[in-house]
Amino acid sequence: MQSNQLDIKPSRYYALLLLLVFGVALLAVSAASLHGLIIVLVTIGCVGGLTYSLYRYAFKLSAHSIVKLWQEDEEHWQMMDRRGHTYKGRLSNDTYVSTHLIILSLHPMETKRQRTLVLFSDAVYGDDFRHLRTLLLSKRGGR
Repeated sequence: MQSNQLDIKPSRYYALLLLLVFGVALLAVSAASLHGLIIVLVTIGCVGGLTYSLYRYAFKLSAHSIVKLWQEDEEHWQMMDRRGHTYKGRLSNDTYVSTHLIILSLHPMETKRQRTLVLFSDAVYGDDFRHLRTLLLSKRGGR
C-alpha cells in the first residue's frame, strides 16, 4: 500500500494496563459493603468489559480493530480496520505523544464520529514507533 504504512500488532502493555485497571475495579467492588447480588452483577460487568477490551483493543481480534495506519499526504491520515475499511481524515489537536504512548484522534472526512487509536511502543514493529513519534512531534512544533 504505502511505504510509510504502520502495521499495528497486539500490545502486551495495553493488555497489562487493562488487567490492572479492571483488577483495581474488582478489588474496589469486593471491598465495598454492597449487597451480594450487586457485587455479582458488577463483577460480571467488569469481567465482560475486560474481555471485550482485551479482544478489541489489546489483542486486535475484532473486525473493527485498527490494524494499519499511514499518512496519505501532509494533512490527511488513514486508518484501516481488520475488515479492510479505511477511515481517512485529519488529526485533531488533542493527539497525545509521549515516550511509550501515542493517542491519535482522527476526524474522518465521511462521518462526524472521531476515531481514536491508542498505540503503545510495543504495538508496532522495529523503529516505527520512534519515527511516528518524531513525525507527530515535529508537526506539533515539539510540544
